[in-house]
Amino acid sequence: VLAYRKFESRAVKGKTCVEIQFRLDDKIGVTFTNSSVLERQLDTFKDMMPFEASIKKIHNYYTFT
Repeated sequence: VLAYRKFESRAVKGKTCVEIQFRLDDKIGVTFTNSSVLERQLDTFKDMMPFEASIKKIHNYYTFT
C-alpha cells in the first residue's frame, strides 16, 4: 500500500469512499472501497506507509492482513 485518500462516496450518500494506491508486480494500481474497516486501518497505519499487506474477506467485511 503506497497511499490513500478519502472523499465523499458518489455511490452511497453519506458514506466515505477510500481510494487506495498500491504496487503489485512492479505496477502501480488503484482501487476504491467503502469499507469502514479498511478506512480505519489506513488511518491507524498512515505513518507506516508504504507497507505490505493483502486484503482478505472475513465473513462480511474486508481487512488488511
